[in-house]
Amino acid sequence: MSNIDEFGETVFAPAWPQVQHLHRAEFTRQALAVADQGLGAALAGLTPGSRLRDTVWEWPLPGGVQGLREVRLGGRGLILRPTFQCGAARREGAEG
Repeated sequence: MSNIDEFGETVFAPAWPQVQHLHRAEFTRQALAVADQGLGAALAGLTPGSRLRDTVWEWPLPGGVQGLREVRLGGRGLILRPTFQCGAARREGAEG
């Protein structure tokens, strides 16, 4: 077994069942949000102040900077990946 394998077994293996559980719960929560509220509302719920306008998902720049970040979907689709290293305050738009 390599050092990286040993590291993974030591650090990640004990927490992996919890990570899988949280991932399934978040996936379910997001799927229900899309089903109940529609894609635009579900995306807006991911980032405070964001909105889906036509095929563009846009949200305010952080720190009160004027302007918008945007993802132009244009029918290409979007893959969202969970980020477990971010705390709840960060996901809710707090700075830092």
